[in-house]
Amino acid sequence: KIKRVREGGKFRAKRHDWIINWGNSHVPDWADPYQWCNWPGHVHTAVDKIASLVCLDAWGVSVPKFSTMKPAAQKWLAEGKIVLCRTAIKGHGGAGIVVASEQQDLVDAPLYTCHVRHKREFRVHVVNGKVLLVSEKKKRKGIVPERLVRSHLNGWVFCNKDIQVPPCVKKEAVKAVLAIGLDFGAVDVGYREKEDKAYVFEVNTSPGLC
Repeated sequence: KIKRVREGGKFRAKRHDWIINWGNSHVPDWADPYQWCNWPGHVHTAVDKIASLVCLDAWGVSVPKFSTMKPAAQKWLAEGKIVLCRTAIKGHGGAGIVVASEQQDLVDAPLYTCHVRHKREFRVHVVNGKVLLVSEKKKRKGIVPERLVRSHLNGWVFCNKDIQVPPCVKKEAVKAVLAIGLDFGAVDVGYREKEDKAYVFEVNTSPGLC
């Protein structure tokens, strides 16, 4: 008794229907906000890198330093930091990221984030304020991965067996999903051991499932 419906289709929700939204950020004409799991407007916030970071920061979620202004990125580089130039604010899998470690590497971009040095990175699946599954990003065997942008294409895979998850990682992930107003989401979180601190990088609304 489950149907897959289209945004522009003829479907009309009945009184007791429940719509599970997997990553769609457009509100259909037939939409009723009280029957949705992940309202499209909230998904739109999660998908937009700038909007999501602004929202998360406003709600006190731990996120990397970010700015839409190039001088801020230049200042971070002068301080010896690495800057991620986000040329695509709605990309996924590391798309549109230009890594800058020197001033000459810096490119024009709508968003700049200051790289957080961390050894471990997790994806935390949260549903209705509870953590259901945590995977850790680890190096794929036989491949020398790109260390700064940990995506599948760059040699990283998700592992969910025999991993120890710091409490702050789960805490920040739950806060992130609730801050954006989502019912569920898969949160990418970096963990900096020296500070015992977690940093939320993004919230995925249509994550791959194992």
